[in-house]
This record gives sequence, C-alpha cells and structure tokens, in this order.
Amino acid sequence: THDHEYKAIQENQKLAVYRGRDPEMRLQKGDGTQISLVDWSHEIFDSIIRSADLLDQAADTDKYSLAVNHYALSLDNAELTPSARILREMTESQSTYHAWTSEQSRKATEYFRNLDISESDQKRLTAIAKKSLANQSKIEAADDLNFDQYLRQYFDQYRSL
Repeated sequence: THDHEYKAIQENQKLAVYRGRDPEMRLQKGDGTQISLVDWSHEIFDSIIRSADLLDQAADTDKYSLAVNHYALSLDNAELTPSARILREMTESQSTYHAWTSEQSRKATEYFRNLDISESDQKRLTAIAKKSLANQSKIEAADDLNFDQYLRQYFDQYRSL
C-alpha cells in the first residue's frame, strides 16, 4: 500500500507540474478514486478554512480565515495564482525569469537590510545562524553521496514513472 501510494503521489506531482492548468487532468486520491486538481484543492481548502476559523477564535482575529479565503480565490481563477502574477510581471517588464528573480532578490535584500532589529534579536538570530551552520556541517560530513550523485538518485525516482 505504501509503495502504491508513494507512486500515486509521485505521479500526481508530475501531472500537476506538467499539466496543472489542464481542466481534464485527473489526480489519483489515496482511496484510488480520481479527482480534478481544482476539486481536490477545494476539498483541501475546506479543511484548511476550518482550522483557520479555530485559529481566528483562539487569537480573537479574522486574519487566518481572511488569508485562506484570499488564496482560495485562485482555485477558480488561475490568473490569481502566484505563477500567473509572476508571468504577468515578467511580460509587463519584458524580463527574463532570471532578471525577474534577481530583481525580487534585490528587493528582499533591501527590505531586510532596512529592518530595525533590536540588539537582543540580532544576537539571538546570529546564534541561531551559527547553530544552523554547525548542524549543516555535521550533516554534510556524514553524507556518503556527493551532490551530483544525490541529484541523479533524486531524479531517477521520477524517470521510472
């Protein structure tokens, strides 16, 4: 069952990437039934909104449900998706993807450099970064595959589909 479910998830991911805007595309659910990406997304968002409502109640706010409802609009209007926004911005600015992402990186860098961070937060974040780098070094030292081997192994799982 796990192997079957794993292969179904892999196939669904592949279908969503390559045919995600095709209204005729069907995904396979865990119980073997097939469903459109949009219909399944609505099912998932229906569950998420219930969680958002609980978070709103607990925090005496409506920001969680507002955020979920905002993104739910894109389920029925592909032009509201982040990918459509990116494509629209690239077209309007006549940018390549590389140029567009470089500009986004520049804007993010500028934003974070201009944040006013307290000294205590700066120290805390520096400590977290140092710990993260140390953990990364330990993980990399324990790796028995180089990066090229890892990528080959990772993509091989999709070639068999």
